[in-house]
Amino acid sequence: MALSTFESQVTLFEEHFFALESNSYDPEGVHHEFNQGLHGIKIDFDSALEGTALYDEWVAVTAADLDLRYSKSLLGRAVLIGVANGTNRLARHVATALDCGAVALETQKLDKGIIKLTPDSIAALHDIDPELAIITEDIATRGTNGASVVLSTLLHAPPSLRRVEVSHTVERGVPEKLLELSVPYHSLIIRAMQNYTPEECYNNGYCAAGWKLIPYGQ
Repeated sequence: MALSTFESQVTLFEEHFFALESNSYDPEGVHHEFNQGLHGIKIDFDSALEGTALYDEWVAVTAADLDLRYSKSLLGRAVLIGVANGTNRLARHVATALDCGAVALETQKLDKGIIKLTPDSIAALHDIDPELAIITEDIATRGTNGASVVLSTLLHAPPSLRRVEVSHTVERGVPEKLLELSVPYHSLIIRAMQNYTPEECYNNGYCAAGWKLIPYGQ
């Protein structure tokens, strides 16, 4: 795929995903508490239901992005790792769309926001002996979830694994947790959105404006 065609594909997907009728983000008057306590407008990829045109577009644009950034031979020795609970399905469908030997692995969410490879994924990681692990994450706010999966992957990495990288669909904040780990990352869409600490929010943010707060996990 030509780069110009791909860029147009990304632009169209962004327009479709953030259209008002997609219900992909908090409406005016509502905001969420995120992992680690930050407050902000939540972007929700659960609104892209499997079997819909929007979901198929998400899979296609993610597969096209990986196909442009990595050689076919390298992708054939890659695992695509979903981030529970949002992108386990994305990793699976993107691996199928790439049709080059890439294998999808799943993670599970534990207490206190920790996300780790499932036992089956740990076993598969050693059976497959990949060279590259690409963590497919939907939203980057601080990079907390992606970093958790990176650490789990490195903990169980076979000797063959040389690269662990993170691919975001939307970067809404600086993924500082990935920067702290010196993990390469790439984001399809950069859409900066204001995040507040609880104190900042109550003083001059969404809470101060009287917007409803949805606690983390709800």
